[in-house]
Amino acid sequence: MSASSHEDSEEIEVKKKKRKNLFDILYNMNSGKEITEDDRKAPRNFTFFFKLAWRNFTRLFYANILFLLANFPIILIALFPARVFHTQALSPSSPLALPFLGVAEFGVTSPALASITGVFGNLSHVFIPTTLSWVILIIGVLLLLFTFGPVSVGIVYNLRNIVRGEPVFFLRDFWYAIKKNIRQGIIIGIVDLLLCALLVYDLIFFYARLGSSFANAMMFWATVFMILIYFTMRFYIYLLTVTFDLKIIHIFKNALIFAFLGFKRNFLATLGIIAVIFINFYLMVIYLPIGIVLPLIISIGLCMFMATYAAWPKIKEIMIDAYEQEDEYGEYDDSDDEE
Repeated sequence: MSASSHEDSEEIEVKKKKRKNLFDILYNMNSGKEITEDDRKAPRNFTFFFKLAWRNFTRLFYANILFLLANFPIILIALFPARVFHTQALSPSSPLALPFLGVAEFGVTSPALASITGVFGNLSHVFIPTTLSWVILIIGVLLLLFTFGPVSVGIVYNLRNIVRGEPVFFLRDFWYAIKKNIRQGIIIGIVDLLLCALLVYDLIFFYARLGSSFANAMMFWATVFMILIYFTMRFYIYLLTVTFDLKIIHIFKNALIFAFLGFKRNFLATLGIIAVIFINFYLMVIYLPIGIVLPLIISIGLCMFMATYAAWPKIKEIMIDAYEQEDEYGEYDDSDDEE
């Protein structure tokens, strides 16, 4: 073999190794090299949250992007409020427009009528949903029912490992958690979305009737209380799913218990999530592009990380440490730790 052909073969091998390394970077997204023993043993308190979040900022970015890409039906649903496939039509801007326009049409004229018609007789463009708009919306909602739960399971599994101080191979672990919990993930995702939709509907319904009676006021504040409870329950639902081998009813029952047991950590995480949402809306008012971009690149991942960081220490304390990896409903499944 000539020297030139030998050099070519070596160059090909180098290129193959480079391609393999690039694939490893994209597929594994390994953060294990940055984990120290001190970080694993450090208490998951308020101060350490900022240190851990900063060190794993890139992984939170991955989580945000992956959550949106895997939940692609959200894009289909967003087309409806964006009125992409709506049709335009002219509509009176005031209920008094048609009577005054009718009077003017029959030839009755006067300076006063002309002035009033000029104020109340304006027509404005409105967007009317078409059949295609409704079809795309329904398809998006149906698809989201089957993607939301499994995707949340995969993301929370990675975030849990970050909080635990374990090596993270983001895409590999993401698919591993989904395959392992696919059935429960779909069912829990459907229940989760339906409960969220029901609570939001009840909030709007009773808010519109807030001043009509004492009973409606009581129902409104009861709905607010249930929203706060379920909001903190969601910190634990998917985390319990990827950590323990529990029935779905027990997952929701334990999540309800932890919503009260972990009140202090849940309260701080809720304040943090509210702060992130407020900053996003504030930036939308000040400079719309930044306010829109942030939820697409970091806000969702950061909020999910806050919830996981708040929930995991309490789960570890009560369901793992105190019972030596065993609880009354089932055994702690640590087989994923060997992956």
